[in-house]
Amino acid sequence: MIPTNFTILALVCIGLAACGAVALYLVGGLVYVVVWAVRATRRPGRHRAPRGGIPTTAAAVDSLAGLHLLRRCAAEDRHTLHEIHADGSATCWVCQVTTPKGDDS
Repeated sequence: MIPTNFTILALVCIGLAACGAVALYLVGGLVYVVVWAVRATRRPGRHRAPRGGIPTTAAAVDSLAGLHLLRRCAAEDRHTLHEIHADGSATCWVCQVTTPKGDDS
């Protein structure tokens, strides 16, 4: 059977539609990757700590008051989130035990 003009036209249109769909899919994927990369650089909380780490001198204790840091909890025997107080002591968020200043080894 010899294909007619209508059959050839239909096959060409189907081929163009398939190529267009693949191109649209690839462009959409590229846009997604670019947006993801830009947002990844702007997320909060991804900043590096200062080289000296967290200050532990007596002068810096007042600046730490009210912060929530990971410290070793004596009651839990693991590192948990603690609220630092103005006097240098820390209260564990898990068990509510307050450890005195300097007892965070």
